[in-house]
Amino acid sequence: MSENKNMDGNNEAPPEAPAQSWSTYVLPVLGAATSLAIAGLLFATFWIARPRDLRPRTEELADRLELVLTEHYVPRENITRGLPEPQTIDQGNTTTFWTAQSFMVTVPTRLNNDGLKKIITKEMSTYNVRVMDGERIAELPNSTPLVFYLDDYRFVDMMLTPTAEEIAAASRSDLRNISLQVADVVKDVLTSMKLKAPAEASPIDVVSQEDLNSFWNYSEFRVALPPGMTLGALKEKLEEALLVPDARVETMEPVSGAINMTISLGGRTCVGLACTVTRVAPPLRPQPITLDSVLRDGIQGSDPVESMIPMERPASPEEETKAPDAADVETKETMVTLDVSSIDAPVPADGTYRMAIIIDDGGYVKADSRRVLKLDPRLTLAILPNTPYGAETSAEGASLGFEIMLHMPMESHSKKEEAVEGTIFGAMGQKEIQKLVNNALDQYPEVVGINNHTGSKFTENEEKLGFVFEVLKERNLFFIDSFTLNTSIAYEAARKAGIPTARRDVFLDNNADEASIRAQFDELVKQTIAQGSAIGIGHFQKPNTAKVLAVEIPKLKNAGIELVHASELLH
Repeated sequence: MSENKNMDGNNEAPPEAPAQSWSTYVLPVLGAATSLAIAGLLFATFWIARPRDLRPRTEELADRLELVLTEHYVPRENITRGLPEPQTIDQGNTTTFWTAQSFMVTVPTRLNNDGLKKIITKEMSTYNVRVMDGERIAELPNSTPLVFYLDDYRFVDMMLTPTAEEIAAASRSDLRNISLQVADVVKDVLTSMKLKAPAEASPIDVVSQEDLNSFWNYSEFRVALPPGMTLGALKEKLEEALLVPDARVETMEPVSGAINMTISLGGRTCVGLACTVTRVAPPLRPQPITLDSVLRDGIQGSDPVESMIPMERPASPEEETKAPDAADVETKETMVTLDVSSIDAPVPADGTYRMAIIIDDGGYVKADSRRVLKLDPRLTLAILPNTPYGAETSAEGASLGFEIMLHMPMESHSKKEEAVEGTIFGAMGQKEIQKLVNNALDQYPEVVGINNHTGSKFTENEEKLGFVFEVLKERNLFFIDSFTLNTSIAYEAARKAGIPTARRDVFLDNNADEASIRAQFDELVKQTIAQGSAIGIGHFQKPNTAKVLAVEIPKLKNAGIELVHASELLH
């Protein structure tokens, strides 16, 4: 065996390898980390400086915004979109591209700018879109400007504008305060003349009124004049006390609610007084009553000896919505029998002609409901779905004896007609149509049938009508065709489907002035006698309709016509 020896010949161990320094390991790691950091920095610099293309996203969000509008009952024809405009911005080393668009939206009357703004803001926030107030334009004082941002990029400018009708309404004169001041003057006069105790001199009813030019309030009083006092004396006192410009006091034969004195402002009746006054009627020779004279002049008899309204305390708020007693509306004028023997028309077997009147568009305005619910409960009320007072009007109306129908909104041909919430369209499928109809019916348990709101287009589509009739058959409900256009096939389609049905004969208040409504009521009388029965349609929001019906309905009984619910005239 060989041995290691040193120079002296001594044996010794081999020399050890020198120990390696820590830098041997650390330096390569630091080098690699530095390389990675440099690479990362270069990549980050590239990523930050890369062009950002937001065009597909902003165009998609603009389409989504239009869908939000149409889903919340803004018709497509109310939405005007400007041409897409490409946008570019350089920020440091970064270039961003996106698309900007403008929207001009005419907000339907039943919506409002603020409400629609809240809906849009909530819906678009789910897509990380911020909605900000835009800069108002002096030329559009009633409009609401909105600006939409994706990140910090402004991609939509929107202007919400009211309809022409609302713009006109905004410029209408507001006579509400002054009309209430006139009512206060009347109250003071009645008290000073000791016709009413101070606590009893308040009006029994105050109703908001409006037309294309003004807003005002109508107040109604009832008062008993003592023996020897005339309407003329009361009129003089009121004229002395009224210092309001353009106020006019008039007396007349009793009309709706026995009103025989009115005070108007610029032709707008703001106070009505039902005055009990004793009069002596001169003897009259009986005159023959013919249908023509009744339709032309109404049913007339001797002058009433007393007003039809007896004195009573003012109604409490709970009592105000109750239907009036027959004594509240009947007068001696109704004690006349209509001679129909000369009419060339079939007389019903029981000798009674039947008339039904449907009051449409219920549920929107509480004052309208109060006015209608004071009428004869043999009327039929048609309530729109999704309305603020629909459920209340339906329940109270049914408790008073009114028949309740659903006024189902259907697609119209007219571009001017605004689709209300819950409208069914011909483009919808069976499930969607039936879901909307069922949802509407579920809101009003008192409903016994439906008629159509608008619907000139939908009622031409037998297939889509069939989907509605399937729901009615399941629920054992009837259908009445409002017959908004003579191209409607809804009545024939309902009969074919086995649904109890009928069709409207006369619209009472397409023209809302009192004379026109009275003429249409006369036409309804004619058709009732000519056919044996007929159906008329009026509307909640037309005050003159209630006014005419309060006067004319009590005359029907002694004219040989019975007012019945719509369900009694089904085929």
